[in-house]
Amino acid sequence: MIFRRAIRRDEIAIDATNDLDMPAIRGRRDRIEPPEVAHELLAALPSSEKAFWATALFCGLRRGELRGLQWLHVDFDAGVIRVERSWDPVKGPVDVKTGAGHRAVPMAFVVRRELQAHQQRTNRDGEDLVFGRTATEAFFASTIRTRANKAWKAAALEPITPHEARHYAIPREHG
Repeated sequence: MIFRRAIRRDEIAIDATNDLDMPAIRGRRDRIEPPEVAHELLAALPSSEKAFWATALFCGLRRGELRGLQWLHVDFDAGVIRVERSWDPVKGPVDVKTGAGHRAVPMAFVVRRELQAHQQRTNRDGEDLVFGRTATEAFFASTIRTRANKAWKAAALEPITPHEARHYAIPREHG
């Protein structure tokens, strides 16, 4: 990219990276598990944590989208979560990454059940954050993970991150 930019600016004549062989990326792959594992992970959690992880596991939202999710975007009647914004750690609420980021995500039965219970527990609605540490302040990812990891360790389950949860291969059933 640096060389392409320099060529466009007539700062250099030749891209020294042409025909450069790049090593294959050999990082670890996202963890992919069957739906049964997701249900085991949820079952091991305290009630206060289940709505977040059910949404992360079954809806595929990014961490920023989970942080910025407001109750007005959770449509129980239509059975969807409308992804309308994200949350930047510095800026706060921001638009989603791309135009395709705006989407309606079907809620699996377990997500609907856990979100309804979570809404009753928190007594929030409208523009309030669904998973905020307050109605207007986003959660800390480290806090969410610490509480879940403690429960999963006690249940002898391998912990998962919100990013890994986003990539679980779970069918998005309605109901």
